Formats: sequence, C-alpha cells, structure tokens
Amino acid sequence: MNLLPAFKIYLQSKNYSISTVRNYIADMGKYYTDFHTLDVTSLITFLTKHSASPNYPRLLASLRLFCQFALDQNYVTTNPLKTALTAVNQSPKLNLKQLISQYSAYLSSHQASQSTIKNYINDINQYISWLNIET
Repeated sequence: MNLLPAFKIYLQSKNYSISTVRNYIADMGKYYTDFHTLDVTSLITFLTKHSASPNYPRLLASLRLFCQFALDQNYVTTNPLKTALTAVNQSPKLNLKQLISQYSAYLSSHQASQSTIKNYINDINQYISWLNIET
C-alpha cells in the first residue's frame, strides 16, 4: 500500500514547510524503494544501511514522523521504529578508548604537535565525561 500521498497531505495539514514536506517524502520514497512494508526488520536494515549518511538525522526524523502518522491513522498498531531503534542501539558499542587512540595516532601522522594532540584528546575526554558515556 502506497501511503506517501496520504503522508504528504498529513504533513501539509500540520503546516510543515514545502521543503520539509519534499524532503520527508523523498526520504520515505528511499525507504519504499528498498522495502515495501513498514516492519521492524526492514527498518533495522534501512537504519543500519544509512547510519553513516550525513542525512541520517533527517532520515530518522522522517521515519519517526511517518511511523507516528501510520500509528495515528491506524495503519499499524504499534510503532515499529521504537522496536527497530532499540535493536539497533543494542548492537555492539564502539570502543571509545580505541577510537581516541586511533585519533591520536592520526593527529601524530599529520604532524600535529604533542601539545595539540594532548589538548584535543583532553577536550574529547571532557566532552565524553560531560555526556556520561563509558569509554
């Protein structure tokens, strides 16, 4: 079932800008090009495939709004994106200590001074601490 025309009307009725409507419809068009149903498995695959995209935050916003629309219109009984995001977020975590070490080596290989490297690494560690993320 093609829900994009109804989704477009929904977005317009909520007074989203023309460019936002266009982008959200384009994002959902990408989803429906690869997947023909709105289910958890398809969403996990889509999210994983596009996680490195610079447009990922907008794709995620589009999916959130589309899933809310589908829920509001009773096309689905539960929000499949919530389950998909839980599954994606439970995948193995990136080892931040290893990533910081790699970044330090990268800076060294590009002839950054030791004081610059030290300051950058300290800034990163302070930010991570502020976020309350375990390294």
